[in-house]
Amino acid sequence: MSDVLGNNAVNPMSRVNIVQDVFPGDNGQVVISNELLSRIGANPNTRLKVVCDGEQIVVMDAARYAVEQFQKDMEGEAERLGLKTDEDVYEMWSQLRHGGK
Repeated sequence: MSDVLGNNAVNPMSRVNIVQDVFPGDNGQVVISNELLSRIGANPNTRLKVVCDGEQIVVMDAARYAVEQFQKDMEGEAERLGLKTDEDVYEMWSQLRHGGK
């Protein structure tokens, strides 16, 4: 199986430290216990992302998923843009924030 957020081969059970049964209701909704939500750093108002990879389903914080996707998408961009130092990044960011001024 490949990693949900990448293509690295992983053993999906190597990171398992809690298992809990959940059952879909008649309307298809699944209830996740507060205990399990707190274990993943979520609360009842946290937006979650359900990611399917073959027969594996991973539930994760949607913000974390977005950041990881962004990092993956940005891979190699610093080199392409000629950003070699943190000062280069700050300068580019400043130009973007101030409309190229």
